[in-house]
Amino acid sequence: MRKAIKAIKIISVYFKSEGIMQADLAVPAKRIKYNIHLSAATWSKDSHGLFDYEDFSVKRNNLLTRGVKFLVRVPNTPDAVDLLSEKEITDSKVPIESILLKIVPNKENPEVFQIENCSRTGKYEDAIDKLWLIIKSLQRDGEKEEYKLSRGEILKLGRVRLKVKDYRLDGSEAEETKSNEADDNPTDVRKCNDMPRDRSDQCRVCFRETNTETDPLLSLCKCTGSVKFIHLVCLKTWLNQKLTKHETASLVSYYWKSFDCEICKALYPLCVEHLGARYDLAEIYKPPAGNFILLESLAHERNSSRTANVIIPQEGKEMFKLGRGHEMDVRISDISVSRFHAQLRCGKDGYYIEDNNSKFGTLAMIPNLELTPSLTRAVQVGRTVVKLSVKPAELQMSTARSMLSLSPESLKGILEECLGNAGRIGAEDDNKEGTEENEDVEENQMFGEPMNVVGNNGNE
Repeated sequence: MRKAIKAIKIISVYFKSEGIMQADLAVPAKRIKYNIHLSAATWSKDSHGLFDYEDFSVKRNNLLTRGVKFLVRVPNTPDAVDLLSEKEITDSKVPIESILLKIVPNKENPEVFQIENCSRTGKYEDAIDKLWLIIKSLQRDGEKEEYKLSRGEILKLGRVRLKVKDYRLDGSEAEETKSNEADDNPTDVRKCNDMPRDRSDQCRVCFRETNTETDPLLSLCKCTGSVKFIHLVCLKTWLNQKLTKHETASLVSYYWKSFDCEICKALYPLCVEHLGARYDLAEIYKPPAGNFILLESLAHERNSSRTANVIIPQEGKEMFKLGRGHEMDVRISDISVSRFHAQLRCGKDGYYIEDNNSKFGTLAMIPNLELTPSLTRAVQVGRTVVKLSVKPAELQMSTARSMLSLSPESLKGILEECLGNAGRIGAEDDNKEGTEENEDVEENQMFGEPMNVVGNNGNE
């Protein structure tokens, strides 16, 4: 009897979380289309926008919607998230920075949902609350799917951001990415139109006043007065003194210990746009023929070093390991990067990257995401990870009607099937040792097999 009462209570909670009310039971199943399911997990620590995929002590929320909703951090409960409408956000006075993403159903096709980025932290690529696709979560029809890279894409390994600046594949023409003004990162491409006003404006290195098209006087940092300007050639010469270059048959790596002004500590860009012309501060080798891919690092807080890696696939060498370990092909010296973090592959139709079950994940920045029933995706926004899937709502209504017609003795088994977490209900009554520990391990396998994420939603 006690189990039956417990099952009925959980059923009511399940109905509420699924958005199924008594009035819904009178609605014909054919009128109900598709719902989008969200399994959110928030890491308690707020560190560089990272999420620890190996930490089991995370706050979980299971949500569902079929309309336009915003996923927000719950006020006064920073580790919990909820789905709110625009009116509810206004009425509750939710801070703008607490809005994580927006869910928009497709009006023409009920199977399709659009996930939109709601970052309010800035337009630059180094904002931590951008929408990041978790590469190891990719699945299509239940099978794992590789992630294909494109020019200009921003990757994040731990807290290190890499940009796919250029590549060539099977004789195709290399075409370096040209960023739009609205998307330019100030540490990637920077406009500099300041001109010397009089003879007192001179280069702070060579003390010359010459200003030519091939060697212009530039102001690229926060310095003013007599040290405001520097010649392009003088700056490149000075930066080359900080450069360490390592070259093999399949890799040319560049490492600058610091890429900033020695006076004001402002970061220098990799490329300068001056009076309509572009100048590279770092001269990076690109093979005149054959395949290659160029990955450049983007600066992040408290780290002025920069790296660039030209990966050159060879016959018999098409896989490249990325990580912090000394045996890696592309070594990334940052504590947030795992020893063997990810693997890059040169395929016949493009370059692909795969995560190696790293601690902080391998992510790709995306402006939005389109979901259909055949796709399973997970995104990260700051320290919150959200697994997304689209399922027919008719199945939920059918399950609800069946549950109401069953006897109390049968409710437990049906409920376990609905929640996808068999064995959870009644565990305390059965006193099975080790059950809770095994459930925690299963719940935290968010992106491996089995793909089952069911946790407390804060209401049970």
